[in-house]
Amino acid sequence: MARQLGIKGDLRINVRRYIEILRPFGKLTAQEGKVLSEFVLEYYSLKKKVSDEKLLWDIVMEGLDVRERIADKLEIERYALNTLVWRLKKKGAITGGKVHPVYIPEIKDSKFSLTFLFKVE
Repeated sequence: MARQLGIKGDLRINVRRYIEILRPFGKLTAQEGKVLSEFVLEYYSLKKKVSDEKLLWDIVMEGLDVRERIADKLEIERYALNTLVWRLKKKGAITGGKVHPVYIPEIKDSKFSLTFLFKVE
């Protein structure tokens, strides 16, 4: 039997919660989780304006203004952000020039869900 727990909040809060739940599975630090959340939020923000997926990810991951916004929001220096991005790449959370799909909630009708399947042996 599936258990459901409804969680209300705006996109920023719920993306942060989503990644916070997944963080231990990817062995991400709290700071790495915050950075990853900001990249996902930038992706959703820019997705409204850019329809080409490759171009969208190029802008999100390589855009200097995007990185400046993220560094400002998290109140960290640019070099610290670059180090955190490098660590996220090393851990596989950022791969192929984009955030790994597992960390991007699929939003439908202003909702998204996360399902765990536990195998008991």
